[in-house]
Amino acid sequence: MTYLMRQLHKITWFAKRIIPLWFCLFSLCQPLIPQTANQKNYLPIDQLIDQMEYKYGIQVFYKPEWFENLTFPPTLLNLSFKEAIERIVTKAELSVITIDSALYIFIPVKQISNHTQQQEKSDAVVIGDPDDYGKYTRATIRGRIIDGKDGTPLPGASILIDKLKIGVNTDKEGHFQIQAPVGEHTVRLSFMGYDDNIQKVKLVSNGTIDFELYEKAIKLGEVVIYSDRPESNVTGTRMSIVKLDIKEIKELPVSIGGKDIIKSITLMPGVQTIGEFGTGFNVRGGGSDQNLILIEDVPIFNLSHLLGLISVINSDGISSVTLLKAGIPAKYGERASSVIDIRMGASNPDKTTIKG
Repeated sequence: MTYLMRQLHKITWFAKRIIPLWFCLFSLCQPLIPQTANQKNYLPIDQLIDQMEYKYGIQVFYKPEWFENLTFPPTLLNLSFKEAIERIVTKAELSVITIDSALYIFIPVKQISNHTQQQEKSDAVVIGDPDDYGKYTRATIRGRIIDGKDGTPLPGASILIDKLKIGVNTDKEGHFQIQAPVGEHTVRLSFMGYDDNIQKVKLVSNGTIDFELYEKAIKLGEVVIYSDRPESNVTGTRMSIVKLDIKEIKELPVSIGGKDIIKSITLMPGVQTIGEFGTGFNVRGGGSDQNLILIEDVPIFNLSHLLGLISVINSDGISSVTLLKAGIPAKYGERASSVIDIRMGASNPDKTTIKG
């Protein structure tokens, strides 16, 4: 009996001392066991992305070195796609670019910062929302082309993207609309009377922009205006010469229904007819045989028909008539009284006309 009591006392002492200590150690080690087991179930980035692409029907692009030594819990697949992407980029300190809601590109946050700094340093004008960078492949530019001085619209001004060989003209209000691929472009603006404007633009998404043009300043060289005195315009003086052109010939008096240039000359000062039915005329007392009548340098001896009623010269075909009554040049020969030089060519030989 005493022996049994001693053994029971030892067991009680052991239970009071050893069991609580063992329970404490078990409690401390218990969280480490599932954590180690769960850590083995974490997924690397390539396996996680493969399962996400299969589940959501998308494509994701990235560099594996950006996710070195990083693993992700498989519970991310139970979240919505947006939440899963946000947790991935937060843990990896990356950013994501979306293209047409089907392509996703992971890029470092520092790269975006450098891109933004380069964009600020660039002289290209950004068109569209910078946050939409990479979402679209083509975009539309809308805007106006106005006078840079007073802001009036320039209708008919042209906007041309030289590299793409596309361009449009503005309407009556100066508005334009042109579609082009996203990216950097060189735009040429031109309008009659204005200097051309070449502007670099960075097209990100649909956006509006107004361009200005300024009037072209034309620098002229020295302009010298010469003028002669009235008497300097006179090249010479010739007495006793009468000239008739087409206009003056049309105003001559009519004889028997038609103009007769010979009878009209007898009305000039110093010229007299030899009679009612005569065909000749006298100039300043000279005889009729001392007159020289030339038609295109061809001498004419008989000036009329039917006893002087009908002239041999058609006045409608005459371009000019020159009457020399004195100071006759030597080239006309021995005619000492007068010379009548008749030039033809007033009518058009290719055109038939009838008068009555």
